[in-house]
Amino acid sequence: MTTTDEVRAACLTPPAAGGIAIVQIVGKNIPDLLAPCLKSPRPLDLAHMDESQLRLCRLVDGNETIDDVVICVRRESDGVTVAELTMHGGPRIVQRVLLLLKRMGVRITEGKELLAVSWSTTHPLEQEILDALLQAKTRFAAAWIARMKHALPNAIDPIVRTIQAGDMAAARSDLETLLSRSRQARFLLEGIRVVLIGEPNTGKSTLANALAQREHAIVSDTPGTTRDWVEHPTAIEGVPVTLVDTAGIRETHDRIEQEAIHRTQDQIRSANVVMIVIDASALQAAPQNDRANRLLDHAASTQNVPDRLLVFNKSDCLTAAQKQGLLAQRGPDTLLVSAQTGNRLDTLRHRLIQSIGWTQGLNDKPAPFTDRQIDLCRQALSAMAATEPDLNAAIDRLHFLVGRA
Repeated sequence: MTTTDEVRAACLTPPAAGGIAIVQIVGKNIPDLLAPCLKSPRPLDLAHMDESQLRLCRLVDGNETIDDVVICVRRESDGVTVAELTMHGGPRIVQRVLLLLKRMGVRITEGKELLAVSWSTTHPLEQEILDALLQAKTRFAAAWIARMKHALPNAIDPIVRTIQAGDMAAARSDLETLLSRSRQARFLLEGIRVVLIGEPNTGKSTLANALAQREHAIVSDTPGTTRDWVEHPTAIEGVPVTLVDTAGIRETHDRIEQEAIHRTQDQIRSANVVMIVIDASALQAAPQNDRANRLLDHAASTQNVPDRLLVFNKSDCLTAAQKQGLLAQRGPDTLLVSAQTGNRLDTLRHRLIQSIGWTQGLNDKPAPFTDRQIDLCRQALSAMAATEPDLNAAIDRLHFLVGRA
């Protein structure tokens, strides 16, 4: 920890609309510095506030309220205080907070520089959290990562006590539950890659633009307009998502189009989810099962096929009777959407997240999120599952995971 009298601040979370933002302030005399701009119905004594305590208060600039914030503080041995303000994540709010702090004499810096002096990295877990925090793609991810510094040890310690008490079945069950969330944690940190495939002119590009809520691809009524894959980064329920719009799949003798379809196959191999897009308005011209099954077969022909979603687009072109007929034939859970009007796109977004196991999200639930952490959990499980369980080995692995060794 630095001993300089300079006070520094940075926004630790990535820039994005919505969600939450975390602004960290590091230096001496932080309580005196922040006191004039924090209002609370109850007395707020930052100098003696417990490190585990969170206080909701109002951040003000003179007589004007900037935002309601949650503040927590911790004190270092060299007299430096670290304060963190959690607020609504709108870029305008963050900008106003940083400008207010700058007027108060605080030096605004980058999150990487600030965390290097405010975040202890005496153990691999702390370094892993710091590395992940700096690479977080959404504010939800950043907030979850920051909580793991305490949440992950707090989840491991009771499992260790259960092992020490000799209840192997309960300890294994609890550790398996913790480990089962690692897949969701990795998706939260690394993101989900969703590849959209379909015949030409099914509205894949329009759907990708609508889901991403921005226009990255030029759309056209001309079949085969997309000749290469286009990426659309976005976030759904706080999870980073990359939507990959690909060339339409059809029989063709055009060499350029054949190459584009070959590249679509490459993208399928890299996907976590394949979204198969059917033009619902064209179902009168060809049986829907033929179209759907042909594309399902195409996706299934690729090794390591990921989760698949079948989506019927252009529902705005159907009559009410045609919609009812489609739902009756395919089932009530059929994803019948319109990229043009936005109808049921929220349902599609939620179903997309559900497809990778994000039923309730992680929220505050801890999970191992690196190869090292996952491997240590598995080693502990193996030690407990052996013919002659090695309880000390299991405890050692878990202690090393969270820095207790």
